[in-house]
Amino acid sequence: KFKKQQGLTSLQLSVLQSKSLTESSQEFVQEILELVNIREITMTGVVLGKGGWGEVKVADFCGLKVAAKCLYEIIISPHNIMKFSREMNIASKICHPNLLQFIGATTEGNPIILTELMPTSLRKELETGGLAYHAVLNISLDIACALNYLHLFKPHPILHRDISSANVLLQGTGFGWRAK
Repeated sequence: KFKKQQGLTSLQLSVLQSKSLTESSQEFVQEILELVNIREITMTGVVLGKGGWGEVKVADFCGLKVAAKCLYEIIISPHNIMKFSREMNIASKICHPNLLQFIGATTEGNPIILTELMPTSLRKELETGGLAYHAVLNISLDIACALNYLHLFKPHPILHRDISSANVLLQGTGFGWRAK
């Protein structure tokens, strides 16, 4: 575990000062446990993917290659920071073999979520020639197990809302593909 930063960062303060946020939203920002120092993160420049909210890049964190989800600077607003902070909070609390392992987050400057780095996605594998029948079954089961975990999460179920072949990440094992 990484040490929790003392006090609130400027990002957290700006979120808390926003009049449009409810008390429950403010609690999400304060509950983020795994805040890391931005100076411990080195971006490699390799972009793994881009979306409407930001991009995922390969980064180095304490000697470990990780995936770094970064919010686009142009869309940073108190409302979007609150939504990103909620994602940080949820990611820090979930733990399942078919979900990406949360490593840490930073709210210094541009917010970043760090997760384990996966070698490929379902989309890339389908585009490069498809998958064997047993691989499709294993991947489908992994996805179902992850969604079941999220939907039964206590005290509040979690809905993913962005399932796609690009968001199903794969890692090869001696027994075929494992999905997250």
